[in-house]
Amino acid sequence: MRRSIDTLILNLTFGIGALLLVLMMVQISVNAVLRAVFGAQLPATVEIVSNYYMVGFSFLPMALAQIKGRHIDASFLHARLGNGLRTAANWLSQILSVGVVGLIIYQSYIDAVKKTKIGAYAVSGTSEIPIWICYWVLPISFTLLLIAMLFFPFTQRSDEEGVQV
Repeated sequence: MRRSIDTLILNLTFGIGALLLVLMMVQISVNAVLRAVFGAQLPATVEIVSNYYMVGFSFLPMALAQIKGRHIDASFLHARLGNGLRTAANWLSQILSVGVVGLIIYQSYIDAVKKTKIGAYAVSGTSEIPIWICYWVLPISFTLLLIAMLFFPFTQRSDEEGVQV
């Protein structure tokens, strides 16, 4: 079960991330060529890059980072704790993290529903670019993170992978 969740999250986040990266490269390249050759540009490039691509790049990989133990940590303090304190710290941080992530999911879901209902958009010149879709990236990303936290609660890098302080 854990392996299939790991694989699903990996494929989902990597696939979407790769697609966003390719789309962003194509859009920015076409925009640069149009600007250099014809003095024109693709409409709403800035809005699309900042609202779609960058939001996806920023939040989708969080679950994968949890599974692979790639979040920033303060292991220099954790490593100096005794086994009992280390276990207590792990559980306390896990409980607090699940609670905070749950609250973020709840609030970002409410925000996404509100933005969807009003059809939120960004104005670029004379065009209206729908951005309500982007608001759904946060509840989806944080839900994936919560699933990863529940199935891979204390994932940490091995000592040879981590940075020694």
